[in-house]
Amino acid sequence: MKNDCAWHEFLQQCMKFDKIEELEEFFNVFLTISEREEIPKRLQIVNELLKGEKTQREIAESLKVSIANVTRASNIIKSEQYNLTKLLK
Repeated sequence: MKNDCAWHEFLQQCMKFDKIEELEEFFNVFLTISEREEIPKRLQIVNELLKGEKTQREIAESLKVSIANVTRASNIIKSEQYNLTKLLK
């Protein structure tokens, strides 16, 4: 990532909030409506892929996302760059 320092600063700020309502308000300021809709969809995609019960096409159709988004998430999981099962506990 080009600007790791700024990203870490953003993450540090997120960790300061004790209540979900405060974090939600913070995100409302810094994220567009589209971004706030996209982030949970990505989480849903990853969760569905980890369950392994549906094909990529079925996931794309059920979540109303492009197959490219599902494939991208699948490739990240396959790369084993991140232990998503552990991260999402």
